[in-house]
Amino acid sequence: MNPCSFDLNLLKVAVALADTASVTRAAVELNMSQPGVSTALARLRTQVGDPLFVRTSRGMEPTARGAIVVAEARDVLNRVARHVLSSPEFMPASSRTEFRFAMADVAQMLFIPRLLRALAQEAPHATVHIGSHQPARLEAALEAGAVDLAVGYFPELTGGNLIQQRLFMHGFCCLVRAGHRFARGLSASEFCELEHVVVQAPVHSHEMGERYFLQHRIPRRIRMRTSNFATLPVILAESDMIATVPAALGTVLPRVSAIAAVATPFAMPRFQVRQHWHRRFDKDQRSMWLRALVARLFGAGSDFLA
Repeated sequence: MNPCSFDLNLLKVAVALADTASVTRAAVELNMSQPGVSTALARLRTQVGDPLFVRTSRGMEPTARGAIVVAEARDVLNRVARHVLSSPEFMPASSRTEFRFAMADVAQMLFIPRLLRALAQEAPHATVHIGSHQPARLEAALEAGAVDLAVGYFPELTGGNLIQQRLFMHGFCCLVRAGHRFARGLSASEFCELEHVVVQAPVHSHEMGERYFLQHRIPRRIRMRTSNFATLPVILAESDMIATVPAALGTVLPRVSAIAAVATPFAMPRFQVRQHWHRRFDKDQRSMWLRALVARLFGAGSDFLA
């Protein structure tokens, strides 16, 4: 017999008969009619080639072959319940999984310290891998599971199989050294008079800010260009230069260096910071737990930018 043609519902009938020793009681348990159970049993007998159950003084009892069928049927139905009908539970406290993120360098500076502290408490055996992916390859990496979450500003992630959640609205601020004469605020003219450090990095939000200055013809006296946001605290702390950066850096860097954040004197654009994942993993328990953690740490209602 072709296994694909076998009706798996017949296994439920065999188990119910073994449990109740009665066609009538099996029908009640299965919410079937008594003739329906009898018909199902006849089909199962034909397909297996054995009576399977016989009437005795104690009711319907399995034959030797029937006992084997019932044992296998229980195992199959239990495995279906555990692995098909129920999602495997993710246990963060004992898991040794590796969480894989795609983030730009500036996003890593913002998110990773708080994320690592939370994982140390809730998933102490898990490891973290952070990478930056070319935009053209990031969607494929999410689809393949090579990246669990892309966190940040990724306007190119628009595929129909991608799902996103907004974490917070973001903008820009200026950074100067603590004690700078404009550390409490500056005007548009003062902004233009200062010497600037410009970070030239493939970060979409930063590119947005640079386009704003070009489109509005805002002059800057650019003294230095660098490719790394991480060098800004050292550069600014030892000079009177200024840098325009994504606003969250103005929340994080003053906590760890002699840097002050100042509001920009221009109405610069704002953008949404989101977490992105692939639809393949939308109902995956591990992915759901990780996304909930990121939303709790950085989303609406968190104190991340407080």
